[in-house]
Amino acid sequence: MSTKLQSLELQGYKTFAQKVRLEFPGAITAIVGPNGSGKSNVSDAIRWVLGEQSYTLLRGRKTMDMIFAGSDQKARAGMASVTITFRNEDGWLPIDYDEVALTRRAYRSGENEYHLNGQRVRLKDINELLGQSGLAERTYTIIGQGLIDTALALKADERRSFFEEAAGIGLFRGRRDEAVGRLDQTRRNLERISDILAELEPRLASLSKQAKRAKEYESLKADLKALLRDWYGYHWHKSQGELSAAIRGVEAQSRIAAEARARQGEKERLVNQIQARIKAERDAIGELHRSLSQVHAAKERAAREAAILSERLIAADRSLKQFGEESELNQVEYQHQEERLAQTQQEIDRLRKGIETAGAEKKRVEAELETQLAEMNTLRRRLSDQRNQSAAKENDKVRVKARLDEARERLRSIDVSNRTFEETGKKAESELAGIREKLRLAAETVSANEAAYQAAANELAQVRQEADALLTERAAIQSALAEIRTAQSQKKARLDVLTSADANLTGVNQGAQFLVQAAKKSQLTKAVTTIGALFRFPKEAETAAAAVLGEALDGVIVDRSDWAAAAGLLRAGNNGRVVISDDGGDRTMESGPNEALLAAGCVPLMAIVEAEPEYAALARRFLDGAYLIGGEADAAEAFRKADVLRSVLRPGETLVTAAGERFDGDGVVIAGTNPKVALLSRKREMRELAAEIERIGTSEASENAKLGDLALRVNENSVRQSAISEKRKELAAALDGDRKAHSRLQIDVQKQEQFIAFQRQRIQENEAQREKLMIQINADRQALAAAECALETIRTEIRALQDAIHAIHPEELQSQLQYWTIEYTVTGKSIREAEARAKEAAAQMERNQARIAANGEKIRAIEDEIAVINERSETLRREETESGAEAKRIEAAIQPAEGRLTAYDQSAAAAQSDFQSAQQRSAAAEKSLMIAQLEVSRLQNGLDSLKSRIEEDFGLVSFDFDEKVIGQSTLPLGDLVSELASVEEIPESLNDQIQRMKSSIRRMGPINPEAIREYDEVQERYAFLKTQLADVRQADKDLREVIVELEEMMRTAFQTTFEKVQSEFRDLFTRLFGGGTAKLVLTDPDDLNSSGIDIQAKLPGRREQELSLLSGGERSLTAVALVFALLRVSPTPFCVFDEVDAALDEANVGRFCELLRELSNEIQFILITHNRNTVETADVIYGVTISKDSISQVVSLRLDDVDQSYFSRA
Repeated sequence: MSTKLQSLELQGYKTFAQKVRLEFPGAITAIVGPNGSGKSNVSDAIRWVLGEQSYTLLRGRKTMDMIFAGSDQKARAGMASVTITFRNEDGWLPIDYDEVALTRRAYRSGENEYHLNGQRVRLKDINELLGQSGLAERTYTIIGQGLIDTALALKADERRSFFEEAAGIGLFRGRRDEAVGRLDQTRRNLERISDILAELEPRLASLSKQAKRAKEYESLKADLKALLRDWYGYHWHKSQGELSAAIRGVEAQSRIAAEARARQGEKERLVNQIQARIKAERDAIGELHRSLSQVHAAKERAAREAAILSERLIAADRSLKQFGEESELNQVEYQHQEERLAQTQQEIDRLRKGIETAGAEKKRVEAELETQLAEMNTLRRRLSDQRNQSAAKENDKVRVKARLDEARERLRSIDVSNRTFEETGKKAESELAGIREKLRLAAETVSANEAAYQAAANELAQVRQEADALLTERAAIQSALAEIRTAQSQKKARLDVLTSADANLTGVNQGAQFLVQAAKKSQLTKAVTTIGALFRFPKEAETAAAAVLGEALDGVIVDRSDWAAAAGLLRAGNNGRVVISDDGGDRTMESGPNEALLAAGCVPLMAIVEAEPEYAALARRFLDGAYLIGGEADAAEAFRKADVLRSVLRPGETLVTAAGERFDGDGVVIAGTNPKVALLSRKREMRELAAEIERIGTSEASENAKLGDLALRVNENSVRQSAISEKRKELAAALDGDRKAHSRLQIDVQKQEQFIAFQRQRIQENEAQREKLMIQINADRQALAAAECALETIRTEIRALQDAIHAIHPEELQSQLQYWTIEYTVTGKSIREAEARAKEAAAQMERNQARIAANGEKIRAIEDEIAVINERSETLRREETESGAEAKRIEAAIQPAEGRLTAYDQSAAAAQSDFQSAQQRSAAAEKSLMIAQLEVSRLQNGLDSLKSRIEEDFGLVSFDFDEKVIGQSTLPLGDLVSELASVEEIPESLNDQIQRMKSSIRRMGPINPEAIREYDEVQERYAFLKTQLADVRQADKDLREVIVELEEMMRTAFQTTFEKVQSEFRDLFTRLFGGGTAKLVLTDPDDLNSSGIDIQAKLPGRREQELSLLSGGERSLTAVALVFALLRVSPTPFCVFDEVDAALDEANVGRFCELLRELSNEIQFILITHNRNTVETADVIYGVTISKDSISQVVSLRLDDVDQSYFSRA
């Protein structure tokens, strides 16, 4: 047999503190040892490394109990580690490795780690790997100490786990439980998504309204910005003019103040010159005083240092004497250690001679003792064999007698049982007929109620589908309404802006605006109209028309009588420049159309322009001779075509592209964007917006009508749903009760049928048993006589062997061996101690030599220090004499300098008086300058405040600064920078328009600026969740199908395994007990996925009784029969039995070992036992002992590798 379990390695696990490796090369491995040695910890370690989480089964309470706890001699371990290694050449584990090593580690922090071939993995990965191998649950593959009869003590439902593991459905059950968990999660997700959708729908409606208001707000804000640009432009330039005038006033006052400061400066310089001379004289006097102080300080320092040197000299003399004494002591200690070393070396030589003598004597005695023990062991083995034969014969004799008694008793009981079974069967058949009639009536009731319930369920599903469709339709209408209202609001706001811009001439140049306002103020005799407002073009031709009209686009129509007045008004106020024209009434066609251009597909602008009849001549004035390139989708292609056609242009003719590139006949090309196009498109856009607003209003009314009708249909659907749901609940309750009643009746029928069949089977079994018993009785009588004769022969041989063993006396040699062993050990220890003392003496000598050398160095250093101190003391005495002479010289130079300082102080007082008068005149000039600067500052603050307001409203703005005004230019950031209008005058109504627009914005109240973005996000999320809802419903359906499939697979596998185990258990029970009957019974045959399993057993010669009434040995033997039956049906890679045979007598142990050897052809066994017969069955034996430091130690023995001498020494 190819073994699967290769080795087990333990370190720090319970009592295995040190690393221990157990190899399992044989089919059966026995582990023996005294009580408390740690044998059962091997079984616990295997269960633990395979992922066991129940610490009760591991004989502990928490993770820390798995780690070596320490002892008086050994510290506790910080980690427990167990590694189990499997051979996987045949791929019995679903992993691509020939050798699989599983490791589990536990730390005192409570953390557990799992490793697969050195790689860290999860416990789930370990369980899935072992799921199909029979090692996942470990219910009957690892049977712990005292737990063999657990299979009998368990409840019927709990006993089911044995059969599930044998059937290999643990993995299926795990997947089913996982699928059920995922189904529960899916249902929760379904409810959660539905709740979220219910929450999102009102939020979506609210955000739709907020987004609409936000768009209206942005539109109003854009219009307000257009008006503020003109208002700020006017006030910006006005404020700059006032500031420039104030700056010029400051400059004039600055010149006056500068002259006063110059005069003050001259006086100040005179005062400073005198003060400088005074300061110089005072500095010189101060320097003399500092020099005198330094001389005195140097003299004091020399005196202090001399005193310190005197103290140091005394200390050096003291240290010199001390180190001399220490050197003498170290020399004496060195000589003493040298003598000790010589004595120790002599002792070592003596002890080595002694240990050689003890070793030789020890070997001699061992050889003699080995010879005697070999002879004694040979005799003992022969004696043991004879005793085993005697015991076997005695057992045979006892078994034969028991079988004879049992057979006779069984014959008498069979007759009684048969009569009882016949009477009971007839009564049961009568009761079965009545139960079947009740079952038929119950089935008809269930079928009718199921049909009614399904009809209600179908109707409810249809109504709910209708409700979903109605809600979807309502959401679509609401969304459409929101879009309609948003579009209507946007277009109304845009129309208001365009109307206001058209009325205020926004975008028209300054000169045109001025003349229009002048005409309204009656400064001109007739009204003034802008030229661009008189013409209408198709949208695609507006850019081209704007390029042709050029400056005339925002020009004005002024009656010829007002031309001179208009020009005078423009000149007088620097009010800009503008094109002035009359109505063009005298314009005539000078030439015909250009046929070449027409042939090339060009369109005359006069052919597409629309204008009132009175302005037709004006249109010809500006547009006659202008042609539009048509039919070209690409702007670049149109440009190239125009460049080619310009050669056919006649004087006064113009060719223009749809993008606005203008080609004149004189070779000039004008290209680029034209912001004045809006003057042409504004009127068209206003007309289009008015028509669109009217159309949107009609659509809104139509959608509102649909929404009202839909609300009535939704309400009707809700009422129908409530009624059908209530009806379905009532039908479900009734159906549930009928099904339960039907199931109970089915169970009753099956139980009754099984009971009748069982009675009939028992009668047949009794008859067959009668025939077997008669044959057995005759055979047992013959076997009993043969056993008695053989037993007497064996007893004679045993007495002879005992006499031979008593004649051998090995005690004297054992005593001598013990003496010489102790002598050898003690002498060896004495040698090691003497060598340690010698090593310590040599080290001490080296330290003394080092101290003697160090003291010599210190003595020489102290002598050098004394010489330096004497030399420094002489130098200090000379310095002190020189310092006294220098102090007298400095004192003589101080008196003349103090007289000069008095004269300088008098001159300084007169110069200071003149300086104060000049200072007062300068202060008056500075005050006037400050007043002017405050005015500039006030105006500058006003300008800065205006600038801040502009930037607050417009962001980055490009400001034009006057030459007198300092300002920072904006970086050239293109479209990110706004431009202020250059306006010299603003309409009186402009401020009122701004205030009204601001009031409109304020009346809108708080606006959520993120509403548009949030609405888009929520709308997107709502659509996403709708999709997710459908996906989750499909997942729910798929999971239900998976659960049904898994349950069917579990049911089939369990039924097959149960039937096989039933057959094996019946045979093994009879074989182990030498008769009797036993069988397994399902508690609920209709539900194989949850049915429990009962055991019915009848021992030989007894009536059927409860399992709890059996003796300990009988319970163990019955449990062994069940475990072996499971192993036969579903062999596991290996099996661990911990003292399973403890309650069995010698005869039963023999049968147990016989079955064990049979099963070892397929299964590898690890046996933890005290029984001698069980140990003899093993191929490999491990002995476990406990040392004084509470650590388990292991000794291994493989029987087929052991020679005879090993047993002799044992």
